[in-house]
Amino acid sequence: MNVRNRWILLLAAPLAVGLTLAAACGGTSSTDKTATAAAGGAGTTPTSTQTGGLPADAAPASQQVLSMNIQAEPNTADPQGVSYTYELSVNHQLFMTLFDQDPKTSQLIPWAAAAVPTTANGGIAADGVTYTIKLKPGLKWSDGTPLTAKDFVYGIIRGYNLKVSGAAYGGFITSIKGAEAALKLDPKSATYLTDVNNDLKDSVVAVDDTTLKLVAAAPSAAFLSNFTLAITAAVQEANVTALGANFGVAASASQMVTSGPYKIKEWVPKDHITIVPNDNYGGGSKPFLQQVTFKFIADMNQAYNAYQAGQIDEAAVPPALWPQISKDTSLTSQTYQEEEFGTRWISVDVTIPPWNNKDFVIAMNQATDRATIAKDVYFGLRKAWTAPCAAAVVDCDPTLFSNLEYNLTAAKASMAKAYPNGNIPPVTLEVVNDPTTKALATTLQSQWKQVGVTTNIITTDQKTLRADMKNHKSGTQITGWGMDYADPSDLWAIFTTASLGGNNLGFYSRPTYDALEAKQDATLDPAARKPILIELQKFLAADPPVIQFAVQLRVDLYKPYVKGLISSPFDYINYGDQFLKDVYIAKH
Repeated sequence: MNVRNRWILLLAAPLAVGLTLAAACGGTSSTDKTATAAAGGAGTTPTSTQTGGLPADAAPASQQVLSMNIQAEPNTADPQGVSYTYELSVNHQLFMTLFDQDPKTSQLIPWAAAAVPTTANGGIAADGVTYTIKLKPGLKWSDGTPLTAKDFVYGIIRGYNLKVSGAAYGGFITSIKGAEAALKLDPKSATYLTDVNNDLKDSVVAVDDTTLKLVAAAPSAAFLSNFTLAITAAVQEANVTALGANFGVAASASQMVTSGPYKIKEWVPKDHITIVPNDNYGGGSKPFLQQVTFKFIADMNQAYNAYQAGQIDEAAVPPALWPQISKDTSLTSQTYQEEEFGTRWISVDVTIPPWNNKDFVIAMNQATDRATIAKDVYFGLRKAWTAPCAAAVVDCDPTLFSNLEYNLTAAKASMAKAYPNGNIPPVTLEVVNDPTTKALATTLQSQWKQVGVTTNIITTDQKTLRADMKNHKSGTQITGWGMDYADPSDLWAIFTTASLGGNNLGFYSRPTYDALEAKQDATLDPAARKPILIELQKFLAADPPVIQFAVQLRVDLYKPYVKGLISSPFDYINYGDQFLKDVYIAKH
């Protein structure tokens, strides 16, 4: 299996995205109507039109200053400790991982690595588990010292030190040989760090200063995708040792040695973080912006007012104001919209009636009017979506799930097949006490009534919500989430028996499906993998594990002089902040 089982509660509220955990915190295909498109393709580093100097329409370097809102203050700037989208928006500017993802294709692109390993270029050995990764030549830390393969060994293994990463994504990657053993170690042991290193020392190896060897526990098509995650970033051991417990915290943030296009200038608690260019950045083109300030304004309306007053250059659109803003011609040219990578669904417990009847689950999917939900509940800030996979997922084919689209005639026929006698059991839908979530629940209650289903809505707290699902009490909850990053194994594994008690909240357990998921991940050749993924999707369409209903839309306002934005569906908080180094301020 690719990753450890994790469970993340996502409310149906539009604000939930700002506080969600993220492992790549990851993507979908983007709906990009106004932004500069990424120029790069798979295997290259997307950039804007950088050629060494400022673009022709750019303001002078002294005016290359941007202020944006990330809604919440990061808990840490330590790449092995970050968990949330707003943290990743900052961290991605500071620390390089081996690979990144192309925002248009979702394919891996080299970042600190010189190339993405393949069998053709010799980067993947004949055994299918040994990877040789060459680093780009001349990489340096922000203090000017060389960045070597040993720094990646230190960073990757540090991710298994649960004293550092346990509150975040500690041990997230179990596909490295020795990882499972490392995760069974007792963090309280006096020899804990030595034992962690011993379990992984033969699987994460610096062959020389510019060559890294990684060994997987088994052949896995998803293996390299793990190394886009912040938890696998290189960190400088000397800097970590010098700062000790203060590494990544506000008080010593300006003393952190970084590898990305930026470094931290200051971190003022409860107010902002300011970053400035890392003059020694060697992972790609140097940034245009000479200063970026991330504000921590939690209230979206307050942030919008600050944007209108010219106090910040970017703000997320408050959902309730979107209908008004979308029709305001003075603002539409400043509006940027993209689809997030994760999909949202309603979890159903397929082990208890009536959800244990697959025809009933099909009927409920067909009875769910997703377009009405997107318009009336989410003010147009969610996109109606029937497939569990987002469009950017490798080999995702949304048309394979057309049988689950809203169709009352089909829904009534499926319901008659599920319950020929018409005695349809009532369902219980549990929700948290949030206005938007409750609005979604009452909308679903009304829609499902049209196919003869009585829905009892129960409002409770998040702790009870999860406990009731795990104990087979509620049957239905608005808690569904799918995906952190683009490789399909991250999504498809959620529905396996191995994920029961983790992300598999609905207790979906199908041996045939488990075998298909394992087979697709063990198939390294993309051409051979595709038909397996198609078969896997057909299986889910015929026996759906959830009621899929939406893809989150991220909508931001940027001042018209902010240029070079590249839409990215992955797990960040703002539009265009994956490649912030390509953004610049135009003359105005």
